[in-house]
Amino acid sequence: MRIEDNIKPPSKIRIVVIAVVVVSLIGMGILSFVDLRPEWSLNRTDAELMTMRPKVEPFESYVGSETCKECHKQQHTSWYNSWHRTMTQEADLDKIIGDFNDVTHTNEHGQALHLFKRDGKAWYRTNYDPLFYGITNDTRREFPIELMTGSHHMQVYWHPTGRARTLALMPILYLKDDRRWIPRSSAFLQPPDSGHFEHELMRWNFTCLRCHTTNPDPGHLTNAPAYSFDTQVAELGISCEACHGPGGPHLNYHASKTKTGSDPIVNPSELSNDLSAQVCGSCHSISLPKTLETHWRAHKPGDALVANRNIERGKREAMDKLIGANESLTDYSQIYDYDNQFWLDGAVRVSGREYNGFLETACHTRGEMACTSCHSLHQSTSDKRDPKEWANDQLHPDRMGDKGCTQCHDSGEYATPKHTHHLPNSSGSSCYNCHMPHTTYGLLKAIRSHTIKSPTVKDTLDARRPTACNLCHLDKTLEWTATHLNDWYGHEVPELSQDEKQVSSAVLMALTGDAGLRALLAWHMSWEPAVKVSKGDGWLQAYLTILLKDPYDAVRYIASRSLKTYDSHKNLNYDFIDNPQSRTEAAHEALQLWRHSKVSSGNPHILIDDKGFLMRRLGELYELRNERDVRLLE
Repeated sequence: MRIEDNIKPPSKIRIVVIAVVVVSLIGMGILSFVDLRPEWSLNRTDAELMTMRPKVEPFESYVGSETCKECHKQQHTSWYNSWHRTMTQEADLDKIIGDFNDVTHTNEHGQALHLFKRDGKAWYRTNYDPLFYGITNDTRREFPIELMTGSHHMQVYWHPTGRARTLALMPILYLKDDRRWIPRSSAFLQPPDSGHFEHELMRWNFTCLRCHTTNPDPGHLTNAPAYSFDTQVAELGISCEACHGPGGPHLNYHASKTKTGSDPIVNPSELSNDLSAQVCGSCHSISLPKTLETHWRAHKPGDALVANRNIERGKREAMDKLIGANESLTDYSQIYDYDNQFWLDGAVRVSGREYNGFLETACHTRGEMACTSCHSLHQSTSDKRDPKEWANDQLHPDRMGDKGCTQCHDSGEYATPKHTHHLPNSSGSSCYNCHMPHTTYGLLKAIRSHTIKSPTVKDTLDARRPTACNLCHLDKTLEWTATHLNDWYGHEVPELSQDEKQVSSAVLMALTGDAGLRALLAWHMSWEPAVKVSKGDGWLQAYLTILLKDPYDAVRYIASRSLKTYDSHKNLNYDFIDNPQSRTEAAHEALQLWRHSKVSSGNPHILIDDKGFLMRRLGELYELRNERDVRLLE
């Protein structure tokens, strides 16, 4: 079975969803009404098509990173080593990580993609008429790859459509660590059979370029047919001027013999903590434009972000009030589904949106904390780490571990067993693990929350978000956590259900939670601190075998990756996007492997005894699983 076998033809439901979005955009004036069968690339030669991509050229006083390099060589080098630089790149063969060496991927419907190289470029060819939002392209089946996004975890590929500078997506992407192609829809947590259209159109020009390029201008042709963009950017990727502002005035200032005023370049570390954080927050946030025009243009560093955008924050009721007060945003806000980006108490649940979490953090709102309090956007010459190690999180070397917190909080008071109630140097004594647990999802993994707060059982009940304690102590109940937090910090013990008193919180959420919760728990079931403290090697494998049969591709992927970290299952032959029968057989094999290696836990809360699962109890909880559609909008 080929890995791309779940690339599916567009269903009627998917066509209806796209139609609703397009109608909403037309109603707002973002798109103009057009004939639904345009001649996409009629009579376009290969050479002509390759020119129909976004224009990359400095404009509006932007000068480009190469100009910065002349005077700021060290800063340029560290930026060049960062993942920000490669957010979007030209698709040069030496930068492409996907395999285009004459490989063919065919799905169960007989649709085939052939990836190949020609004239120094990557191409792909279909054996069917591609669809762009349900609109058939009648004239072309071969497309040159012109741009690509990502290089750290995965890479997606963009090609011209033959209509102005509008791009479309190739329907498969490449996972870097796995060294394999998968359908794009399988890389994101979204309902089965409701993925994006195979050759999705307009996303880069309409959305992605705002944060994946420097000084983007989508150049929407309002008087031309829909899906047409005459796009221009000053530079691909997140370059120097994305954070420091246009460099032209800076050059003029230093070239002048009679300098007056101050240097106009922006240094985020010298701004107030609010404005400094907003430089990062212009991309790392969930926000709504205050006007349609402000959607199209990028935030300028040093300006107040809230001048042009409403930053989503607070509980659902607060956002409903905000949206209701601005009728022009009502339809637009439906595209940005609140429930698929936030927990019920307003904490962010998707990756890359740290600024929204920051705004719920007292360290920022009542203190002086900014993003640069912990993160260093340039690696210093004194930092002896490998540049790629620094680039992973871009943490300042003096802010690693608890040092990020103890720069403000007295270590003599907080970094002690009296406060943590854990042994020194244990995972439970880590500030991060208690106050920034992995409750954010993205990139097929769990990520630390940037809403910095103390764990409470009340938050878990109100938001249905796992508490930090139970993401480490996977074998413990919510009642166990509530009792300890009451004994240690005087937290009130809230009213709990019988299940919350009797069943491990992790097991309960893995069985009854929505797909987002199941993904987080699948990740934590191979997280080393949790496996160790929960004595998980011997029983966590059992729950991962259940998640191998989850209806969501992303949950199955994370579960299989976690399961293969255990010696008992490292050679398991399981493919998360194989056909259902093969997956079921492999999951059964995984269960048999566990039965042959399991140990008695002696813990009734995990619903396993020396004979195996407590099947009746397990079945009762499984019937309670939250089946709501989840589409986490990373």
